[in-house]
This record gives sequence, C-alpha cells and structure tokens, in this order.
Amino acid sequence: MAFGVEAWNPLFGQPKPAELHKLQVIGTGERQAVSTPGDVLFHIRAQRMDLCFELAAQIMVRLGSAVSLVDEVHGFRYFDSRGLIGFVDGTENPKGQDAADATLVGDEDPAFAGGSYVIVQKYLHNMAG
Repeated sequence: MAFGVEAWNPLFGQPKPAELHKLQVIGTGERQAVSTPGDVLFHIRAQRMDLCFELAAQIMVRLGSAVSLVDEVHGFRYFDSRGLIGFVDGTENPKGQDAADATLVGDEDPAFAGGSYVIVQKYLHNMAG
C-alpha cells in the first residue's frame, strides 16, 4: 500500500517523507514518461488470482465512495518470469542486505526509516514492431 504526495497531507499531515513528491514528466521528443495521477496504490500479489481479486473487491467495498478507481491492472507470470518481449527482468537486482540498503529509507529520514518509495511504470509496446 502506498500513498501519493497529494493524498499525504489530508490523510496524515506533517511530517511527510522527505523525498515524497509528484513525479515530473521526463523524456525528449515523442519519448515521454508521463506522470499520471493516483493517491493510493494497492499492490496485491498471491499464487492464486482469485484471492487477489477478492481482496481488491473487499478493499474497494470498505473504501466505498471515499475513492474513485483510476486504474486496475492484473498481471501474470509469463513463462520463466520473462517480460513479454522475451527478457528476464530483475537479474541485476541486489540481494540480501544490498537490496535493503538500496530500497529502504534509512537514517537520512528517521521518522520514516524502514519505509520505501514506489514508482510505477506502465509501458505500451508495439509487439508486431
């Protein structure tokens, strides 16, 4: 579960995590990484998709009219964890303590130590190309 910067103040007030900010559009020419709105993110993962579906449905029932669904994506494991364009993703990711050091907030922001930041990217691929 993650919260965007625009939802942070109304939900939690101050302080806010030091590096929490709205993602700016980056890129050049026609190649753009856009910044899409979103205040709350639920990343639900299980071996059974029916359990993911049920949990998401229960969360949405409980949140009721307090939220509006912006995007819902269902994923799946493709062959031996390959991306749809054939490569195995994550092979260079750090492991063990190196992974924790690379991903967790530490002493630089003591109020939020142990937390982390999320950036979600969604790609459109020209599969035939």
